[in-house]
Amino acid sequence: MLIRALAEVPREHYLGPGPWKVPTSRKRGLRSRANNFGYRLTPDAHPRYVYDDILVGIFPERLLNNGLPSGLAGWFDNLQLKRGERVVHVGYGTGYYSAILAHVVGPDGHVTAIEIDDELAPRAKTNLADLAHVEVVHGDGAIFDFRDAGAVFVNVGVTHMPTQWIDSLRVGARLMFPLISTHQVSMPM
Repeated sequence: MLIRALAEVPREHYLGPGPWKVPTSRKRGLRSRANNFGYRLTPDAHPRYVYDDILVGIFPERLLNNGLPSGLAGWFDNLQLKRGERVVHVGYGTGYYSAILAHVVGPDGHVTAIEIDDELAPRAKTNLADLAHVEVVHGDGAIFDFRDAGAVFVNVGVTHMPTQWIDSLRVGARLMFPLISTHQVSMPM
């Protein structure tokens, strides 16, 4: 179902009108303003430019991107999502990966998408409006109650696992999140 979802959910619908800003470098790994991570515009607004395994800038000035499909697909695959399952997605951005999750769990499943960003939340609410089994929440995922979820995917780096997450997860539920460091890391060029 995951492969089908990636093939059938139109990424460009969730990115806004093109041309789109994509990274100038295809190098993967940690990036920061200090190592000259930049963006370029796609040549035009044809959707073919967003179906590579690339980041697409949502707010490039904040280094906020729609993530690499291969990375998210790997994480989703490791969650072992099932049809009919209840999933929580913290940090949904513009809603593209929430739509992928909704496709995977199907109409008998449910996705609760949580976003704290005041600019992204209303944009994603519009993008996800046609998916009846997706609930869009504008709020703080660090204090959200996960007790009804079979799987939780956090799409924002955290320095530690909030106590609320541990306390509210039910037995057998799966939680995936990127653990990050607050220390500046130098990457060899």
